[in-house]
Amino acid sequence: MTTRSSPRRRKAVAVLAAVMLAAGTATAAHAADPLILDHGHIDTFHVAVEDGELVLSLAEDVTGSHVRHQPEDVLLRVKEEAWTEQIPSQFPGSPEGYVLPLTQDRNLIWPGWDTNGVAGSGYTDVSIDITDVNGPGDIHLYTLTGFGTPTSLLQDGGFQLPGTIREARPAHTHAQWTFSAAGEYTLQVRATATDPDTGATLTSNPGTYAFSVGDGAAGQPQIPSSLAIHGLADHYHTGDTVSLTAVPDVATDLDHYHWYTRDNASDSWSVVPGLGGAEFTGIADHDGRQIKAALFGDDHAVVAESEPVTVHIDDHGDGEEPIGTVLTVTGAEGHFHPGDTVELTAVQEPATDLDHYHWFTRPDGAAAWSLAGDAGTTDTYTFTALADIDGYQVQARLYDDHHDTVATSEPVTLHIQDHGDGEGPVDMVLTVTGAEGHFHPGDTVELTAVQEPATDLDHYHWFTRPDADATWSLAGDAGTTDTYTFTAQADIDGYQVQARLYDDHHDTVATSEPVTLHIQDHSGDHGTGGGTTGTVIGNTSEPRLCLPQEQEVEREVPVTEDFSLVLDHGHIDLFNVTADGGSLTLDLKEDVTGSHERHAPGEVLLHVKPEAYTDAIPEGYPGAPAGYLLPLTQNPDLIWPGWDTNGVAGSGYTDVTIDITAVDGPGDVYLYTTSTFGAAVPVLEGGGFELPGSVREQSPAHTHAQWTFSEPGQYTLTARATATDPAGGGSITSGEETYTFAVDTLPEAAASATGTITETVVVGRTADGEECDLPGGAGGAGGDGANGGLASTGTPYVAGIAVLGTSLLAGGAATTALRRRFFGPAV
Repeated sequence: MTTRSSPRRRKAVAVLAAVMLAAGTATAAHAADPLILDHGHIDTFHVAVEDGELVLSLAEDVTGSHVRHQPEDVLLRVKEEAWTEQIPSQFPGSPEGYVLPLTQDRNLIWPGWDTNGVAGSGYTDVSIDITDVNGPGDIHLYTLTGFGTPTSLLQDGGFQLPGTIREARPAHTHAQWTFSAAGEYTLQVRATATDPDTGATLTSNPGTYAFSVGDGAAGQPQIPSSLAIHGLADHYHTGDTVSLTAVPDVATDLDHYHWYTRDNASDSWSVVPGLGGAEFTGIADHDGRQIKAALFGDDHAVVAESEPVTVHIDDHGDGEEPIGTVLTVTGAEGHFHPGDTVELTAVQEPATDLDHYHWFTRPDGAAAWSLAGDAGTTDTYTFTALADIDGYQVQARLYDDHHDTVATSEPVTLHIQDHGDGEGPVDMVLTVTGAEGHFHPGDTVELTAVQEPATDLDHYHWFTRPDADATWSLAGDAGTTDTYTFTAQADIDGYQVQARLYDDHHDTVATSEPVTLHIQDHSGDHGTGGGTTGTVIGNTSEPRLCLPQEQEVEREVPVTEDFSLVLDHGHIDLFNVTADGGSLTLDLKEDVTGSHERHAPGEVLLHVKPEAYTDAIPEGYPGAPAGYLLPLTQNPDLIWPGWDTNGVAGSGYTDVTIDITAVDGPGDVYLYTTSTFGAAVPVLEGGGFELPGSVREQSPAHTHAQWTFSEPGQYTLTARATATDPAGGGSITSGEETYTFAVDTLPEAAASATGTITETVVVGRTADGEECDLPGGAGGAGGDGANGGLASTGTPYVAGIAVLGTSLLAGGAATTALRRRFFGPAV
């Protein structure tokens, strides 16, 4: 095992060749041409339940968003820039090593793990067993408390791998890694998921993960401790050429090798004459023959030796697939429309008893294949057609009991066409019924969204606007079903309502034509003016018409919050930024109710529980000495809010700024991260720690930070995102969104809160401005609820922007919220 004592430059060219070889030789199963990742967000251990099986894979946001791979197809590159000689003595791996920090360094890989793929399966208690580590040094894995104290993530309480990571419920976690020496490392990993209710378990496929650390030493060569054999095929046919390469675990100037063979594991080794280098060439003529290599030093002593590899000969045909067995994918003929269900089937001809498949996809014929992680292992692959997978290719592969590939289909290409106007899938029209004719104040209005033809999609949002020239607003009280029920009010006459249908990714697939509400009040007597509704007052010889008019008044009202979702724990991408079709969207994404569930921010209340309070914030940290702390690393009992801009990848608009323009609450909100060894570090542009402020991600990233709220109560953050094209300089901007935190106590559990608000009520006025009484006591502004258009609404609805114990709303914003029960934030 080698260690480092001083900084050195590396032989970049020589070591790159070694890395490319060693990536495939850490295990015989590793890919010969792996995807090399040297930066970016990586869920190294991605665990999911799919079709009743537990699947261990690797997910990354470097080549796309949440792209999944078999572990053996990826090499994780730890750059030389990760080297440090300043690891404090209390940190694992001190005093020096290659450190991948807990918080993301854009220039390095950021490996973590994600078990949110088991959510909803029942098998939610996951153990990730790193059973073996092979490499030139030690690997330490740990996290930091909110104030920089190293903390174990392994079940045995230690810091060094191998070991077991346990996530008792679905989680997304990152950690700090330290590699003590340069070289090639492999980790053998398997996951187990347990149903906490029944004790039943699922065990995943094994995975081999490869890390290439550093650039190799210059000056005097390092001494390898082991060799790996690269190039061994799953099997050969008699007479095939066997070409192998011996690769040391660290770059070296030593180049004298011997190769040895034996007919089986019981025979003695014989040296192969004429082979003195790292390459072996021979003929496959004996099934079961074993081969190994040894590397010699200048004194001709063996310094490193490989494990034996075994040559398997299988003369079943032409080497591509079993004789007469052809694998064909059906179901991709013709074209699909966005929202269609695509069902592909792998067909064997003739049929065999083999039934284990994997499905692969790629964006086009020139790209590398990626494992379709959601496909399962059967002969069918079912998914929903999306516009952005037009041109994608799909391939099926059939495996034997040893998980060797025995048949590979020809690729099929998906053709997705949208003949519509971009609002919804082809031939599917969304229509709103129930608005025909007119209504009277107090009537119940029930609108229904009807699909023609019907689909399986059932997630809706309803929107309203005062007239055809106004901006649509989310109807916050409407829910997400195909019906929207509310009480007619005089002041919503002329309002328009629209329904929108969403797919499982919360993308809009259909939008209805607007319907217009007609509210008429026939309760008064009619004057002679031809159709004006009012009440005749005074004596009948000089009739005066009492007309309804709007008037702004101030009064105290109880405040209720109406959120469709309250989150008090789990992984949340608070500011989720996506670009599509030249527009930018800012919303909220969470892994609590499912995986990557997206919501309008105004629909979600974020609860910072009392357990977040601490009076031990060290001096020098923002918010010291006390506050409600959401730590940088996930506490499974608290919310873990961060931000994700990977949704702009591929759009060109990759430089994202998230502007938190306003904070309203009873105290201060601090946002920051920590350095590799614990010091507070700003994440806001300009170097500050306190919000409001701006967060900038110059390239797509997924980031978490440390939050501190100084006081209990309710806070609202107003935010907007802007994305810039670094090449062209153009930019796109999202709509403004409001995020609400309830710190310590939820509003429902708090004492009743009130606030002075401005509302618009309907009062009676004659033509010359005198007060008069409208029929039935409909006018006036009082505390008894008989205030015109508000009489039927019950407690006023204030959509998620109130601050407990303070003036809750101001001016026109309150007017909008109280006049119209179903009016939410503009979209």
